[in-house]
Amino acid sequence: MINPVVLFVPVSSSVGVGEYTRSVIIADALHKRLPQATIHFILNRNMKSAANCAYNTHFSDYSATKDTPLVKSVISKIKPDIVIFDCAGRAQQFVYAKRMGAKVIFISQHRKKRARGLSLRRLLFCDMQWVVQPEFAIKPLSWLERLKLSLSGKAPPKNIGPILPEVVNSTEVLNKFELESGNYLLFSAGSGGHEIAGELASDLLFEAAKEVQFKTKLRTLMVFGPHYPNEVPEIDEVLALSHVSTKEFLVLLSHARGRVLSAGSTLLQAIEMHKPAVAVAVSKDQPDRLNRCAAHGLVLKAEINSKSVCEQTLLLLEPEMSQRLVDEMARLKPTKGVSEALSDIQTLLAR
Repeated sequence: MINPVVLFVPVSSSVGVGEYTRSVIIADALHKRLPQATIHFILNRNMKSAANCAYNTHFSDYSATKDTPLVKSVISKIKPDIVIFDCAGRAQQFVYAKRMGAKVIFISQHRKKRARGLSLRRLLFCDMQWVVQPEFAIKPLSWLERLKLSLSGKAPPKNIGPILPEVVNSTEVLNKFELESGNYLLFSAGSGGHEIAGELASDLLFEAAKEVQFKTKLRTLMVFGPHYPNEVPEIDEVLALSHVSTKEFLVLLSHARGRVLSAGSTLLQAIEMHKPAVAVAVSKDQPDRLNRCAAHGLVLKAEINSKSVCEQTLLLLEPEMSQRLVDEMARLKPTKGVSEALSDIQTLLAR
């Protein structure tokens, strides 16, 4: 196809940012491989990151799943060749996209979202499904889900693993934040919008970061996230940042001596990069993922409080423990999420 049109429809809200970030990574890679492609996004105007989207953007007052009239209107207007729903989309949106001649891809990142994609009405109007988790991090398909696939003749969802962008110049990023490779700690609770018992997860993790810095005396960096609603505190002990670009964050993740992360997509990226971490669950979909990763010896699990995070971080910094985690990660089959995604998109465009 000479000039394909691709529409991304990620979940977008004032709380999480993972789906949007993942879709942008795929869009950037697609633009690099197929510069003639026209790329569109449908985004919630209340998401802070929406204003910075580099592609053609159509705004909704809600996440797109709740705005079927807008989704249909955009599809009718731009006539996409492919629509990629990232954890988003009602069944009738899938149906409409197919009726308008588009190929449909659905992305899920945990068992409940995958099950939604395997509901019959979505399944029958979906050309491909990606699960952005390695197989060990998600439960196998149930007998009912396997039966649905068998009766429908559809291929099972493909575990393509975490989506990582191309890493930018490391030295430039480290110099920007005055950091030395292997000589600092990185803390991040994800998007910054998640709450636990009425308290922001980023605030809870920041308290832990101060305690860890006091005990280790290591340079400590805390990234609060693009959806953090408050002023970022300024103290001498911890370098506190509102947010950084995805590519910069992966450089910081890669070169840290230790990492304390939320158990979302960032944890899976760290595992894919063989970078030892402590992880905490900050949203309802994360405990199961964290438990599975910990059970495989890939991460140290902590509760989101200063005592637990400090204990586990000190353990992580022990060379023997750090090496043990790296050895377990090295046993995993490597995934190539972005290249798998691009290959599948090109296959669908060629049909």
